[in-house]
Amino acid sequence: MHRSVPFTELAALYSIADVCLLTSTRDGMNLVSFEYVACQAERHGVLVLSEFAGAATFMSEGSISFHPANTTEMSEAINKGLNLDAAERKRKYEYLRDFVNKNTR
Repeated sequence: MHRSVPFTELAALYSIADVCLLTSTRDGMNLVSFEYVACQAERHGVLVLSEFAGAATFMSEGSISFHPANTTEMSEAINKGLNLDAAERKRKYEYLRDFVNKNTR
């Protein structure tokens, strides 16, 4: 999509996505990762995060990281995220949820 999406529609998309892929090569504290986690209470979606994303420093424990210039590594990270077992998805989600809750109040 090459357009802005109203926030309510974006939140709905975040809530049904199995994986959130952030391919930043350089950014500050991108809030997409926080928004995605906040919308995943029911599904425990997986954050697949470029090692150069600002959030990677703080969210690496609960996400799957990759180098954005390495397409093989990126595809393997996506595959891993899509195929994590339910217990690991929940563990990663709970780590990220706790981080987001502690740092956004």
